Amino acid sequence: MSDPKDYTVGWICAIVTEYVAAQAFLDERHDGPKYVLPHDNNDYTLGNIGKHNVVIAVLPEGEYGISSATSVARDMLHTFPNVRIGLMVGIGGGAPSSKHDIRLGDIVVSTPRDGKGGVFQYDFGKAIQDQSFQPTGFLNQPPTVLRTAVTGLKAQYESEGHRFEEAINSILEKKLRLREKYQRPAPSSDRLYQTGVVHPLNDERNCAVACGDHPLNLEPRGERTEVEDNPAIHYGLIASANQLMKDALLRDKFAKEYDILCFEMEAAGLMNQFPCLVIRGICDYSDTHKNKEWQGYAAMAAAAYAKDLLCRILPNKVEAESRISAIFSSALGAISNTRTNVETIRSRLDRYEKVEILTWLTPIDYGPQQSDNFKRRQSGTGQWLLDSGEYQTWLTTDEQTLFCPGIPGAGKTILTSIIRKYEQKIDDLLESLLKQLVQSQSSLPIFVIIDALDECQASDGCRARLLSELFTLQNIHKTNILATSRFIPDIVNQFEGKSESFEIRASREDNQQLQSEIKVSISEAVDRKFLLAQIYIRSLNDKVTSKAIRDVLQDIRKQTSGLILSWITCAKRQITTTELRRSLAVEFGKPKLDKDNLPEIQDMVSVYARLVTVDEESNIIWLVHYTTQEYLEKTWSSWFPDAQKDIIKAYVTYLSYNVFQTGFCQSDKEFEARLQTNILYDYAARYWGHHAHIALITEDLILNFLESRAKVSAVRQAMIALEGQIIGLLNNGSDLGKTGKVNADLKNRYGQTPLSLAAVGGNGAVAKLLLETVKVDADSKDQDGQTPLSQAAAVGHETVAKLLLETGKVNTESKDSFGQTPLSRAAGGGNEAAVELLLETGKVDADSRDQYGRTPLSKAAANRHEAVVKLLQSHSNLS
Repeated sequence: MSDPKDYTVGWICAIVTEYVAAQAFLDERHDGPKYVLPHDNNDYTLGNIGKHNVVIAVLPEGEYGISSATSVARDMLHTFPNVRIGLMVGIGGGAPSSKHDIRLGDIVVSTPRDGKGGVFQYDFGKAIQDQSFQPTGFLNQPPTVLRTAVTGLKAQYESEGHRFEEAINSILEKKLRLREKYQRPAPSSDRLYQTGVVHPLNDERNCAVACGDHPLNLEPRGERTEVEDNPAIHYGLIASANQLMKDALLRDKFAKEYDILCFEMEAAGLMNQFPCLVIRGICDYSDTHKNKEWQGYAAMAAAAYAKDLLCRILPNKVEAESRISAIFSSALGAISNTRTNVETIRSRLDRYEKVEILTWLTPIDYGPQQSDNFKRRQSGTGQWLLDSGEYQTWLTTDEQTLFCPGIPGAGKTILTSIIRKYEQKIDDLLESLLKQLVQSQSSLPIFVIIDALDECQASDGCRARLLSELFTLQNIHKTNILATSRFIPDIVNQFEGKSESFEIRASREDNQQLQSEIKVSISEAVDRKFLLAQIYIRSLNDKVTSKAIRDVLQDIRKQTSGLILSWITCAKRQITTTELRRSLAVEFGKPKLDKDNLPEIQDMVSVYARLVTVDEESNIIWLVHYTTQEYLEKTWSSWFPDAQKDIIKAYVTYLSYNVFQTGFCQSDKEFEARLQTNILYDYAARYWGHHAHIALITEDLILNFLESRAKVSAVRQAMIALEGQIIGLLNNGSDLGKTGKVNADLKNRYGQTPLSLAAVGGNGAVAKLLLETVKVDADSKDQDGQTPLSQAAAVGHETVAKLLLETGKVNTESKDSFGQTPLSRAAGGGNEAAVELLLETGKVDADSRDQYGRTPLSKAAANRHEAVVKLLQSHSNLS
């Protein structure tokens, strides 16, 4: 029997598969321990690797997660007090990305990155509106001796490669019982499905059968070359949490934001109590697709790496490390020296328990968002509210209600952030209210502040129930209520006779002459609309001279400083910064684009910080805040009255450039070159008619353009070609209706007809031409079973969808290969107009389910399309 005092390396496994793999790589296996402490329920395997005595423990069968790993490590340290370094070795889910070609059987090693210790706990932190998830817990990094060994081993592998395959095969030759489960599976079983492909709900079949291996469903990946390591080793962050990651969307989100390489369930429970290196073999891709056949090999690969690592560390280096148990014993001894420290620990434990209870009550916490709103408040803003007689009465008198209506953008949210802020669903509101009451343990009277009451839904009874509960609370406990809202008669009426009421207006302050000019000019321009005032104020941020400021003020008075916002707001689809730069660079009357006139991207965005952002991957520039987007979309004609005219002039000028004088391109290659060289060609050709229709403009510029047969032909080719997939369908711009020689239902290799391509591209003119002048199959299906209607609905091209519905020849309930109807595709894409069109037909099943069991409502909710969710719920209530 072995003495527990002789073991200096602790190795923890999570499941039996990992436990078996770890034991297989021991050079020698020792007898079990001579004794264990009474409370220690761990199962141990003892042995040596190289010159190190290693103790291996495994989590209890069926137990997973951070707390279970913590318990195993704690008991190990008590029974084996001389353990100085720790390893967490096993399997995990990979997070492949464009930066990291992670495959099944690869190995991920936890190494510090960007201020994180190598393990990132992604379910412990806070979410703040308009910001990414912010972790609030910090985990220790692996000990220096382990990190140094990792560096040395990394250099060795880079020069000489590794021999994991040989080591694993050598073991399997000796242990025949392990071959079937632990040998490397066939390469064909390593399938990385695209993010949108989900394993069918409750389908226990293997993915090869249930999901197939169609190339369109898989991420394309070439075979690794002979000079590449296979399996490969990746170094970086490992994400850990109490829940199993089986969501490709979340996987990709965390991989992008934090450069996560792997997901698992135990390491976060060890790092601060059992400093260790985490080594994970990749057995799946952290999605819904099941692939248990790689678990055995992945565990063996991780164990092989762990053995190489230990063999690189000299015994005296391990002996020089402090005993892990001693670190915690000394810390606890120091704490116990004084009663104050003991009370501090007790208080923290109580708070932790309290936090757990509050989190169980509701995970929603509006505190960080409230703090963010308050930080945005300029010094002195809202003081008039705090000083007002109405507010002082509300503050100092029991059972008072203060109702504060205001127009959109007047600053209600910032003002209420001075006090407190609550919002969202009725259950969330009431649970969050209870949570905050418990947190603060405030003495009566209780103060409740509600911002944007009008955003609480009336159709499902949320608003009525919320007010009823609050007024009841007020009657019983003398609660004071302050609420803000837009001017909605129903809400105003509910507060009549129950509250003081006054209108919130944007505040003004006097200062020096220039400051006075700024305030007067902006106040006159925005008419008490807080958001627009914020936009204009930010346009002055980089102006350092009085003249520069006054020049901007003059533009504001002319309502031209919102130029970029007007283009983003009025664009038919989301546009890229590259397209926007060229749109703004167009000069009327010029025969070509002057590249020296292109504005810089950073200049375009900096003026509207916090309001405009650019997506790094797609390069799309868009409005960050939903409130701003909604506000500008509804009021653009008031603030940007000439926007559509400016846009159409720019696009027609662009389409009149000399480069398009040659007209219709005679070859695919020539047309592709035109598309790539002229960045704005695609958008301008497709949507100039849309902008011209809204602008109601008939100026000579457009007439002259239409008289040029060659330029119109170039535009028609772009409209018909739709990304170059049916180039040549029209022979030199000839009219379909006259020639009658074109097979209008001709399908490309994806089974798409000209009509379905028009639906995908949102080309209403082309769709109208095909439907009215040629006999086409309006319900044709491509190779995925998608009809033109489902394609138009999915991408939000309501004009084409409406044309198709008006024919009366389309099946509104047609399902594609994944069981999706046009309604479910529109809902999943967040296309409100298309959803509304389909619902109005009265011929759709709003509760239809696709092959994964998802309804249109569940798809909209999963993708956070709030407007579509409300629309579907309203339709359900009416039904």
